Amino acid sequence: IPFTALAGNVLDVMAVEQNGTRVPFDVFFDGLIVPVRGVCRVTYSVAPDFTPLGGDSPFAGNKPSARLLAYGVAREYCLISGRTDDAAMWDGRFLAGVEEESRKKGEMRVRARAWR
Repeated sequence: IPFTALAGNVLDVMAVEQNGTRVPFDVFFDGLIVPVRGVCRVTYSVAPDFTPLGGDSPFAGNKPSARLLAYGVAREYCLISGRTDDAAMWDGRFLAGVEEESRKKGEMRVRARAWR
């Protein structure tokens, strides 16, 4: 199954099915190899289309905060510079920020108290 036969920029293939039965598959740079003939259903994720600088992001509904963007940039800069300890610190802050921003605004989580 060539990737050109699928809609969008294929990022990751999760499953291939034929008549409701999962089929084993091998992923190559230009497509999939499956051991069956006929019509198959492919479940996959796609990468967003290229957006020019100043254009609208495909993630416009979920804009990250400036703080979260700064954490991500700092993490990548530290990785490129070889500062892995600093990159790990920024990665932790970035992931915590992603989790915080992904929660619904009205949702609050409070840990249960326990006696020790």
